[in-house]
Amino acid sequence: SYGIRSFGILVVSGSLIGYYGFKTLIQYLRSRMPYTTGPFLVGTYEVVNTQFQIMFRAFYPTDLQSLPSFKSRPCIHASSNEFRKKYLNSSELVYSIPNWMRAVLNLIGFCWIPAAQNARISNFEDKYSIILFSHGFNSSSAFYTELCCELASHGYIVVALEHDDQVEERTSRHYSKEISELFLTTHMSSRTTDVKNVMLFLEKMDSGTVSSAVEFRDRLDLSRVSIIAQGIGAATAVEACIALPGRFSRCVNLDACLGPLSETALNSLGKIETQMLFLNSGTKMSETIGEKIEKHENITLSNVGSECQTDLCIALPSQLLRILRLHTANIDPIEVLRVSCKVSVAFVQKRRRES
Repeated sequence: SYGIRSFGILVVSGSLIGYYGFKTLIQYLRSRMPYTTGPFLVGTYEVVNTQFQIMFRAFYPTDLQSLPSFKSRPCIHASSNEFRKKYLNSSELVYSIPNWMRAVLNLIGFCWIPAAQNARISNFEDKYSIILFSHGFNSSSAFYTELCCELASHGYIVVALEHDDQVEERTSRHYSKEISELFLTTHMSSRTTDVKNVMLFLEKMDSGTVSSAVEFRDRLDLSRVSIIAQGIGAATAVEACIALPGRFSRCVNLDACLGPLSETALNSLGKIETQMLFLNSGTKMSETIGEKIEKHENITLSNVGSECQTDLCIALPSQLLRILRLHTANIDPIEVLRVSCKVSVAFVQKRRRES
């Protein structure tokens, strides 16, 4: 009986240690997102609108003196099932993360972000400039939550669009390069329509006709709108600047992929009035595209992978990143994110002062 009792004690002790160890790991992973560095604490607001066929998450400055406790903060993949589903699907398609990792990714999606859900917008200014964010192909804006929060902390309303690229795994991985490029090109009009619809919706928000967003009535400065994009989102941004001339005063393109652009759109790059910055993570553009964007500003971050621009490299431990081959650069991903944010904010603020 002594042996049975000792064995029982060992089992209970091991279970308790395992439980508290797992709980500690969860708390560690969920609280990994760094705080913002701007003068404002950030609020966040979600929109899923079937009439306009849009889905986005807004980040904006607040007058809060402190954020809610971790457990009361919103998460990376937002609260609605639509955002959560998009986050998980994008994890598998874009980063080739295996199915068995879904549980871990779901946990990372629950990481608390440095923001307060539905907090009141700051009264520091009457109106705030807008920044639209367009994510990469078949990705999700949830991977850029920290970037959006950081931008909002510097006094901007950041609207992170969710594009529905509707691509299955086999399509994105196994089609030939020519078919893939053609497939991407067909999505550009849909993505540009997303931008147009979001701008129309923002006009309704500012007019006070959106009942769920009366807090934003007369608070959006739609005369000063910028757009920040990543990957093929950069092609979306260029198309939007062409389709809506005079609407966007500034554009920042992170790791720009301009392949889906038509020859006409590429030739328009040198004539677009929108001031553009191309911020690349060691990605070398073709000589032809390089010539098209000579008029605009270009910065390259050396020895940095494009995935370092995302929240994934911040939330996941470095050991797991190496297993998944997502982070090969010998650099702190938080530092990469901070540099990208500082450069983007400096560029946008410079243009805002000039306008």
